[in-house]
Amino acid sequence: MITPEAFEFMAQLQLNNNKAWFDENRKRYEKLIRDPLKHLALSLSPMVQVLVPSFDGKPKISRINNDIRFHKDRPLYKQHMWIAFGRGPGAPFFVISENGWSAGCMLEGEKQDFEHWRENLVKHTDRWRSFRDAVPEGVHAYLGDNPYKKPLMDSIPDDVFDLVQARQVILHTNDRKSFMDTPEPEIFAEIALMLPGHFFMSTPAADLERVLDELDETNSPPNEDVARVWDAVKSS
Repeated sequence: MITPEAFEFMAQLQLNNNKAWFDENRKRYEKLIRDPLKHLALSLSPMVQVLVPSFDGKPKISRINNDIRFHKDRPLYKQHMWIAFGRGPGAPFFVISENGWSAGCMLEGEKQDFEHWRENLVKHTDRWRSFRDAVPEGVHAYLGDNPYKKPLMDSIPDDVFDLVQARQVILHTNDRKSFMDTPEPEIFAEIALMLPGHFFMSTPAADLERVLDELDETNSPPNEDVARVWDAVKSS
């Protein structure tokens, strides 16, 4: 299982981001990072597939090596290791870094992949605010570099303007460095917590309210925090 030693390894790797150090510590990487992520991917996939029907049950685990063929300025090894449960807009993920672990959903790729996300933020801003404010410790957003400067839509509310203009969006829960005795239920609950974000990214605006209103009709919220978040987006 993932332990605090995994986060320590990721921190040490950032201070020693070179092939010689990594080769010396490859066995630690396999024991602390690679093998636990493989186990988590297999054990979490059936649970996530029920929660996210668009997920085909085939998770993807990131490589530790950065692709530096066209980006010579990148370090050799990544700062994060993740499991992605799907490849389309809003794919849920679990990620670890030196800061700990978190879960969320992500959106990157071609401009048309952002169509639902942007329209939902503008047409259903109140539902977005209810989701954002209901998540314990808030929704953390990484928006990448080089956002669009010219407004992409008319009348974008100020508090979602940066989200609408972004070329990459990664939403995630607060980083933490500990697990309960069995990590899978806790990770699954964090993915469920961020499920409204997934639907904002992947659902046509005409269907979003119905999808959010039906959140708990086919799935039971795994804990009280998730229940509060799902209720908040339904009642807004």
